[in-house]
Amino acid sequence: FEHMQDRTDDRINDGNNYRGLMNVHDYKRKREEVSLDDGQRRAQVEQAVRAKVNADLQQRKRDEQEREAREAARRERLQRELTEQDTAGERDHGSDGSKKKAKKKKGRLGGAGALSFDNEDDGA
Repeated sequence: FEHMQDRTDDRINDGNNYRGLMNVHDYKRKREEVSLDDGQRRAQVEQAVRAKVNADLQQRKRDEQEREAREAARRERLQRELTEQDTAGERDHGSDGSKKKAKKKKGRLGGAGALSFDNEDDGA
């Protein structure tokens, strides 16, 4: 039999055997989480939820303001185009007033349900 040595310190301090399981930063974070009691943990969760809700509300407000700005720009552009069309139409209308199409005159039956052979029967 070989002489038994106390190897517990070697196992605790041996990082090669435990490499990849948890790094120092993760270990410290996990140790802090475990050391918290329920009240502290609940307070952290509530604070995180409030922060998330506030961030969402602020994002919605920013989106709403951006949408309003886009709609106002679109309305202004459309209004400008309409006024340009109106001024162009007034210039065209003022110079050439006779460009309207002449309406076709309907027959004496009014064109409603009138067929071509009806006119021949009336004339005979």
